[in-house]
Amino acid sequence: MRRPCEAAPHSISYAIALTHLGDPLMTARAICDDALSRLSEVTLARLDGPRCVIIYGSHAVGMSQAKSDLDVLFVGSSVYGTVSPLVDAVVRFHREYGLTLDAEVPYENKILCGWDELEMAASCRVFTQGLDGRRLTPVRRDPTYLSSHSMRERLLVNILCQPIVVWSEDQLRLDRLRRVARQELVQTASETLGLMREARSVDAIVEVLMRSNGVSGKDYLGFGTDSTTQAHLRAIVASEFERQCSASPIEGRG
Repeated sequence: MRRPCEAAPHSISYAIALTHLGDPLMTARAICDDALSRLSEVTLARLDGPRCVIIYGSHAVGMSQAKSDLDVLFVGSSVYGTVSPLVDAVVRFHREYGLTLDAEVPYENKILCGWDELEMAASCRVFTQGLDGRRLTPVRRDPTYLSSHSMRERLLVNILCQPIVVWSEDQLRLDRLRRVARQELVQTASETLGLMREARSVDAIVEVLMRSNGVSGKDYLGFGTDSTTQAHLRAIVASEFERQCSASPIEGRG
């Protein structure tokens, strides 16, 4: 597992242990290394600090296929006209590596955010359902919704709660936001089960984070249903269960 280099002001940090073996992992590592090196240069030129480049999705966990798209989020203070150069840099990188571009959610709605926006997303407020509180819901897969601020916030929640590879000028702030987002997402899942009048346990929370009524993946919260993702979510839920067990409404250990 790569760790931040304490002597360097800008460093590459793998947020998870990449335990897979074989060429696909080495390819994913090489792509992530090159992407962070090149995209961080674009970030330094185009954004005000503190700045951050986050790679998430299949490349971040070493499960990418030969042409899997590279999921990237830039974080920083932008100025007018900033988004287009960032999109151009990401598109150029995809073409050089022969990767597939995924623009179902427009790049303008998923490629750049500020730290304040990331702070708000970490609260999981996007799942608030009026007086009923928060409830996890599927994504509406129509162009209007995929371009909406709600879809943008859902993506940010997903990014904060999944394994990532990151270059950051403020790693401490990012780590704090990731902890908050994970706590809030677990609590939102617990509230969802409560509204469904179902027992709340570690197993039940992991299940409702992965799927609901047969809907999963990008049609739901963006988490895959593979064993690696399940283990990642279970670790998050178990950690939050231990932290909140004395005060949380979660019952049982699953």
